[in-house]
Amino acid sequence: MDQVQNTKDAWTFLNGHASVQSARVGVIGSSFGAAVAMYTAAVDERVAVVISSGGWGHGERKFKGQHHTQEAWRNFRNMLLKGRRHFNKTGESLMVDRHEIVPIPNGLTHQVVSGSLQKFTHETAQSMMDFKAEEVIHRLAPRPLLLLHSSSDSVTPTEQSIEIFKRAGKNADLHLFADTDHFMLAEGNRRVWHVVSDWLALHLPLQLPVQDSLHPPKSHTSS
Repeated sequence: MDQVQNTKDAWTFLNGHASVQSARVGVIGSSFGAAVAMYTAAVDERVAVVISSGGWGHGERKFKGQHHTQEAWRNFRNMLLKGRRHFNKTGESLMVDRHEIVPIPNGLTHQVVSGSLQKFTHETAQSMMDFKAEEVIHRLAPRPLLLLHSSSDSVTPTEQSIEIFKRAGKNADLHLFADTDHFMLAEGNRRVWHVVSDWLALHLPLQLPVQDSLHPPKSHTSS
């Protein structure tokens, strides 16, 4: 919820700029950022449109899908329990490797931004567990929502976007791509970017400045 508030604050900051059209500011996010983007847009009617790439709507169900064996799920829950006990005993947060929170296959680790944080507090994992964008997504309608997801996402279960789509209501679009994985916006897949471009052209079309009627554009002729 801190990130939701940060996103709201970012919108407020942008809207204070003279060149920003407040009615045409949307949000886009990937993975956890997509969950935050959807939640923010649902509870803040100032947001015009939202795009989610590989996002999720129910933290606990998402984590169960990511830690898909009984042992892995037990280890994840034990990590949260250990973190709470550590904090109660020491007053300090337990730091956890990011891959203990969200496992990423070896073939995709290169997509993680270089220099990004590799350890987080156990409270971060708990807050993700408790985060449920799907419970508020119905409040977004009729504002447009674009859901992008790999049909075989190896990080975030595909059912997360499908469930969001079921709950979103009017003006929601869901696109599943068979030849992508979790970081689809960074994979250079032109099909994905064409979908995004066409969707934006429909729901948030570019508005060019109106030509000064006293100075019409010069015409060019050729013989």
